Amino acid sequence: MVAGHYLMTMMMSFAKTARKGRWKMRRLKFAKGLLRPVISGDKKITLRRYKAEAHDFNVGDVILGIFEDGLSIPLLVTKDTVAKRFSELTEDEAIEDGFSDSQSAFEGVRKHYPHTAMFWFDYMAVIRFEVLKVEGIPVISYNSYDEGEKVR
Repeated sequence: MVAGHYLMTMMMSFAKTARKGRWKMRRLKFAKGLLRPVISGDKKITLRRYKAEAHDFNVGDVILGIFEDGLSIPLLVTKDTVAKRFSELTEDEAIEDGFSDSQSAFEGVRKHYPHTAMFWFDYMAVIRFEVLKVEGIPVISYNSYDEGEKVR
């Protein structure tokens, strides 16, 4: 029922901002192959190079996960974003995000920012979320990455 409340709040927010000609839902992009683990609940954390205006989320925020696999999914933030240095990343956090250790996590995040120098003393964001669901069903829609036929 909590997800239903967030969905209603989100829809009311969209209605207000749509009348003003603005879109306020914040987004996180996910690489190809991450859709299935997010939907299944196996992936509930993402590590990003920290950017305050892009990664400061609070518990209860609803954000849009944009997946290169072709779907967009509303995600419910389950904890406030934690900003810390890459050197402070725990092994458990790295493993939770699907990496073998903190070094491979750092290299994995670095790979997504090829034109930006990244060092262990740079700040990263630890973002925790779950798929927004209504009565246990994930809320999903197609996005511009979709290459297949759309289902009605």
